[in-house]
Amino acid sequence: MLRRQAKAYRISLDKDKKAEFDKKISNKLQNLWQYRESNVILIYMSSDIEVSTRTVIERALADGKRVFLPRCTDADNQLEFFEIKDFSSLEKRAFNLLEPIYDEGKKLRDFNEGLCVVPALLFDRRGYRIGYGKGYYDSFLSSFGGLTVGLCYDENLMDTVPYNDRDIKVRTVLTQSETVNTCEGRECFEQQ
Repeated sequence: MLRRQAKAYRISLDKDKKAEFDKKISNKLQNLWQYRESNVILIYMSSDIEVSTRTVIERALADGKRVFLPRCTDADNQLEFFEIKDFSSLEKRAFNLLEPIYDEGKKLRDFNEGLCVVPALLFDRRGYRIGYGKGYYDSFLSSFGGLTVGLCYDENLMDTVPYNDRDIKVRTVLTQSETVNTCEGRECFEQQ
């Protein structure tokens, strides 16, 4: 039900309004200290109904950051991240999304640092998310030691969403009008 509502809202969003929201969210992301201080950016290539990540990727490359995009493994529904230098090293794959071409030499092996931009249909104010139902990111985030941020529209930010003990929350959620920090107490200070 929640997934369906989130998709319906995104599909109905006026093209010009979406472009305006996407620009605001991209600017907020690029102004976060987490982005400025990270030399490694893990980010997905957005679909038509997601907050656009294309300008963020272009900017990160121009800023000299190492940019890694996910590739879904066919056998076990896991994510592997590969470095890209431009968009020519992408191909359409799972779910008709652009993913990096497999290149063992460009595969990310150190998951202890960096900023990971996490996709979802909905986020809540605690940082929990409703994704697309396959569990790719929760599995990956359980071993990721860097910082995390989620992007969504105001309409896709809820007070709470259902979650379980396998779900991994993001540290920050950005919408076109809000920045929601989800850390609590000591955690907030340790990560700044």
